Amino acid sequence: MGLLDNIRQAFLPTQFEVKQAPKVYISGGSMFSGSKKNGFKDYATEGYQENAIVFRCINEIANGAASIPFKVFQGDVELEQHPLISLLKRPNPTQAGIEYFQSLYSYLLLSGNSYALSSAVSGVPNELYILRPDRIEIEPSETAIPKSYKYKLNNQVVAKYDADPFTGQSEVKHFKLWNPLDDYLGLSPMMAAASDLDQHNMIAKHNVGLLLNGAR
Repeated sequence: MGLLDNIRQAFLPTQFEVKQAPKVYISGGSMFSGSKKNGFKDYATEGYQENAIVFRCINEIANGAASIPFKVFQGDVELEQHPLISLLKRPNPTQAGIEYFQSLYSYLLLSGNSYALSSAVSGVPNELYILRPDRIEIEPSETAIPKSYKYKLNNQVVAKYDADPFTGQSEVKHFKLWNPLDDYLGLSPMMAAASDLDQHNMIAKHNVGLLLNGAR
């Protein structure tokens, strides 16, 4: 290419290649069910509420992770005051920073998914909330980026948060654990331990029954 060609090329409209996430879903197919919850309520009741080992494990991990302080830097200088620091210390009127991150990590360990909602003013986040995973329904697209996140109460959609089809940016940030069999939902660690958990609970109930019946 000669010099004139280079100059001409500089004045031609620049063409950008638009890249998309890989296709994972075909409209009308059955590869994904937005109603799938991965047994969250069972994990929350039979696991967290009724099993002391699960309760202790989740609390130890979530509380330990939530206690790690965040630091904000501008270049190499650590900032003592910044809107982000204030936001992380008090994400919303009902939760301090540690409480917020405890719930984020606990939901992640229970369901494999945790959803953070950002409330913004003029594009700047001023409050952060955690949404219960069993109330979220992911609306699939043809790619790995979902169309939207639907927040449901009593099987009714009360809020819908769209996701950018190219960047995935949304008011909802989806944290998830890797799942080899689902393009959208994370895999709950409780699923891998479900058989052992059932055995432990049944043995405990059996032993209690023996004691109540005088070991007969």
